[in-house]
Amino acid sequence: MILHLTSELILRYQTPLITRVALLSILLLFAVLYSVNRQWFQSMKLLTLLPIQKFSWQTEKQSTNYIFRLSSFLSTVVVIGVLIHGYHWGSRVSEAGNYESNLFLSLLAVSALFLLNYLAIKFYFALHKSPNVGNQVLDFQYGLNQWLTLAIATLLIFDFYYLKLDSAMDIFLIILTIIFFLIRLFGTILIVQNNFRYSILTVFVYLCTFELVPALVLAKVLFVNS
Repeated sequence: MILHLTSELILRYQTPLITRVALLSILLLFAVLYSVNRQWFQSMKLLTLLPIQKFSWQTEKQSTNYIFRLSSFLSTVVVIGVLIHGYHWGSRVSEAGNYESNLFLSLLAVSALFLLNYLAIKFYFALHKSPNVGNQVLDFQYGLNQWLTLAIATLLIFDFYYLKLDSAMDIFLIILTIIFFLIRLFGTILIVQNNFRYSILTVFVYLCTFELVPALVLAKVLFVNS
């Protein structure tokens, strides 16, 4: 089945070569990540349930797993980068370059945003002497990101190679991303509210600075300016 799907990806000549290579790379990336971390799906499931878990020992083995975080970072960056590039979101920002360079710029921009978000969360909770809370937030968000990544990758391959972009899949993907963002926001609020010992104002400042404002800025760049 995997060989058949791979050959289909390679032989669809009506799709630009760089897009075919990018989507094929996503499949290979998932295969490599799963071979490196055989507990990948187990980690995804348990870390996503962090906000509602009763006991910390339930995710003790999966917590602060830097191999899982790295795999989540890489897969999310590649899939989101291809998503943005494939549907020409933010086209006004990148219209000056060619097709290949725009894909590279999309991947670079997404990498920078996720890395900045990671460092900001680590710094914020370290500053408030609550590194464990920061790790819980990162574990939950990276676990949830993996589910979103798998869903988007599946729909991307289906739309690019079988529907040939002749559908409203991009609208569906936007709605799906918004739903995942709301789940991520609600889960983050639960973790911070239950474990962060600072005032509600501090929690509100965190949510606005690291969750809401970046999402609004990204939406403006990708859609309002497109």
